[in-house]
Amino acid sequence: MKNSLSKIVVVTSSGLQKQMLDAIDVDHNTATVIAVPDDKGEIMAAIPEADALINCPRHLFDSALLSQARQLKWIHCGGAGVEEFLIPELIDSDIEFTNGRIIQGPEVSDHAIALLLCLTRRLNLTLTNREIPNSKRPIELRGKTAAVFGLGGIGLLVAEKLKAFGVTVTGVDVEYQPMTFAVDEFVTLSEFRREPRRFEIIVCAAPTTKLTHKFFDREFFAKINPVTYFINVSRGDLVDLDALTEANQDNRFGGIGLDVTDPEPLPSDHSLRKMTNVIISPHIAGLSDHNRARGLTLLKQNIKRFLDAQQLINPVDKVRGY
Repeated sequence: MKNSLSKIVVVTSSGLQKQMLDAIDVDHNTATVIAVPDDKGEIMAAIPEADALINCPRHLFDSALLSQARQLKWIHCGGAGVEEFLIPELIDSDIEFTNGRIIQGPEVSDHAIALLLCLTRRLNLTLTNREIPNSKRPIELRGKTAAVFGLGGIGLLVAEKLKAFGVTVTGVDVEYQPMTFAVDEFVTLSEFRREPRRFEIIVCAAPTTKLTHKFFDREFFAKINPVTYFINVSRGDLVDLDALTEANQDNRFGGIGLDVTDPEPLPSDHSLRKMTNVIISPHIAGLSDHNRARGLTLLKQNIKRFLDAQQLINPVDKVRGY
């Protein structure tokens, strides 16, 4: 006779350690939480009877795993980016899919502003002892114009922080967003693409979708303002890296700050690493002293909702990609 307990398989990692699962309060008469290490074989062994799969590493998620999931109803990804999970088998299934968007907004937006300020105040040169004689003076943000590409949980907080510096902010998205004090103007992706020259700062905070993949290409960079500060803290494949590198060789940027690249990690001998107006951090914008606690709180809330057959928080539109 089939056991009626709901089985929630949680893949443990440095970010979600086994002892942290003690904080997940479930009624053991209706559900059981099964912790497995981030090993493909262990996950494959646990998945056939699983009703929910939590925190599966993206590099271990594939059609072979999904084919063994005979009764899977829900998958949760702790991160915000989900493109690696959106394989046809998941898109076409009835499995609910949730992620960790919005809760990463505080730290990732902080990181975007940190990259920007290091470049505008020329701290990247000071901290690496690469001061250039007769170089340009640092600039202030007050009175500058910025485009924030993607007005989700990260982008809206980037806009809010830029506004505090006296920046005029234009939000770029595929659909209208709430009218907040931090965004002075809203434009669509096509409108932004036609006239990027009017922006002195561009911050990428959008997910990877069919519309945003390699959005920043040679055609785009050929139109930008020659003093543009370009920051990317969302997904590396929004940017054609060859086009970005070529454009910077023509001194088309005030500065470039990247926390994500495609490929990642960026090769140690890549041309961008040698350019004095470029800062590259190793995909660390999502780390903070509070991000794990927020992620665990979201997970606990969603597990309770799942077991109570309630709507889950942060559902992903599997077709649109976010």
